[in-house]
Amino acid sequence: MSDSFAGDRRAAGTWRALIPQAPPERSALALGVELRARDRADARQ
Repeated sequence: MSDSFAGDRRAAGTWRALIPQAPPERSALALGVELRARDRADARQ
């Protein structure tokens, strides 16, 4: 069990290193907003 926790923590560290300027929750939220806006633009065409 502790091994999987260590792996999760390592993955989270890698993710944060890739996107240092924004916390993970915020970038996920921004991505969702962007995808929703793109869906709306597609529906208009």
